[in-house]
Amino acid sequence: MKAKKLLTTLLTAVLLAGCSGSGTPASTPDPYAGLKEYSYKNVKLYLPEDQKFSDMKAEGFEYAVTSDKLIVFMVSEKRSDFAAAGKENITMEEYVEVCTKDSENLEVKKIRDDFYRAEYTYTSGDNHFFYVTGLFEKDDTFWIINLASLESNREELLPKMEELIEKVIIE
Repeated sequence: MKAKKLLTTLLTAVLLAGCSGSGTPASTPDPYAGLKEYSYKNVKLYLPEDQKFSDMKAEGFEYAVTSDKLIVFMVSEKRSDFAAAGKENITMEEYVEVCTKDSENLEVKKIRDDFYRAEYTYTSGDNHFFYVTGLFEKDDTFWIINLASLESNREELLPKMEELIEKVIIE
């Protein structure tokens, strides 16, 4: 009986000591460490600070930056712009369908009600690209934010690109 009490006391002491820690809270890693903020209108992008991004012009897009490995370009559309096409009060689900209906090699995943992520490939001449695209809804505006790279970089960059598109903030 004494042995059982002693064992229970020791186990309780060990558990309490293990649960109480050293009294200093564990530090939480900074989710934006190694990233630099880029802003356009009410959108914040976080891109690798070890890559030198510069502004570029991309026809049909409002904002674009490029590095030696990534191209980022975005465009916004007001919900009211769809009324003329008979899509008054278009929902996020309908917008995603409109944007992706004729795409090939496409995988779309709903992340949140206001955010879908699409991944696909595209070939232009001899260049093969892969994309991680965020389709976002904020108030009365839809945003398409594309991260693109050469297919030869896919294995290296895909996980990072998925992470980056999920860090986009639209205020």
